[in-house]
Amino acid sequence: MRTLVGSLTAALVLVLPSTGSAQIVQPTGVPLVYQGALYFPSGPTVFFDGALMVRVGTFQGVPLYLDPSRDPVNVVLVPVGGKLMRPYERTQADIQADLVVPDPPEFPDQPEPFAHRRYFEKLICPPLDRFAPPLPTRSSAAIAPPSPLPRGPASRGVWIEFDGRMWTPTGPGPERSPRLKVIGNYFDFLVYQDPARPDRIFMSATSGGPLIQYDVRPR
Repeated sequence: MRTLVGSLTAALVLVLPSTGSAQIVQPTGVPLVYQGALYFPSGPTVFFDGALMVRVGTFQGVPLYLDPSRDPVNVVLVPVGGKLMRPYERTQADIQADLVVPDPPEFPDQPEPFAHRRYFEKLICPPLDRFAPPLPTRSSAAIAPPSPLPRGPASRGVWIEFDGRMWTPTGPGPERSPRLKVIGNYFDFLVYQDPARPDRIFMSATSGGPLIQYDVRPR
């Protein structure tokens, strides 16, 4: 590469035209290097078009241009005097080498999709009857009927406990009168009784409400 660059540098001739602007004359057959690739002079010269051509770099002091409308990959343009541009192209061998697609890597044969799927179905999803409890046979079901559900104790209805005995409400009580004596408290409520009926008491359900009759419950 150093020999190639030295040959190109020695072959470049700087010419000062009468207008005073610098011109670079490229000799035939000497390549230049752009982005690691070799470009050789080819084709006729073209006029510089500032609306299309874009400067992309410099090689040994020589400005390099691209024309996006022509071939921005394989062709570069170099000024050779005035407004003339000389195209430089890559060789066809280099262009074809970029188009060669390597063979895909070889992989071992893949297992059959159907067998692969069946293996994982058995591994992840066991049969439904694997964890199901055994069902009784017809003969055992006919011989051993299902046992009834256990029941709780029978309800005793509504009642209260006062003075060591159970009292059941039996209806509305009488109006409060002097013949009813207060014999105690059931929580925050006064308990009344007629001395002639020791088996019956009276008590209100709300503060100041009417009396309710309670009869003693037989044991």
